[in-house]
Amino acid sequence: MKETIRPHYEQLQAILGQTPKPNGFESVSRNVDSIKFFDNVRDDIQKITNENLSRYVVAVRNHEFNILLFRQKINALIMYLHGKYFPDEKEPFSGSPQIVMNQKQEQKQSASPKINITIRIVISIVVIFIVGIAIIKIFF
Repeated sequence: MKETIRPHYEQLQAILGQTPKPNGFESVSRNVDSIKFFDNVRDDIQKITNENLSRYVVAVRNHEFNILLFRQKINALIMYLHGKYFPDEKEPFSGSPQIVMNQKQEQKQSASPKINITIRIVISIVVIFIVGIAIIKIFF
């Protein structure tokens, strides 16, 4: 059964990898095709395993769904399948290069404002120094 589930397990990982990250908890999407594809993969797994996977259903209202909840359901199903059918294999997404890249991007973004503030402080000190010298020359 493990090898029968594997293609679906890998499809779920691909779906999660292609699903955009939400901007906040209330981020919604109108790309209902993603939900339909996920539902088809989940239903195939349900038929193969003969298990009730209804807890992984994503609610769609007015042709919109919450991206964060969608990602959580996909991830939960991936981890469930990993624990049940692939526990001896490396956990999905562990050591993913994408995660490392995001961490580096955040470091670059946080360093940039510090440099800008430092430059502004140095410029302010130089301006004060020049103004101070000018005032000294005028009065003395």
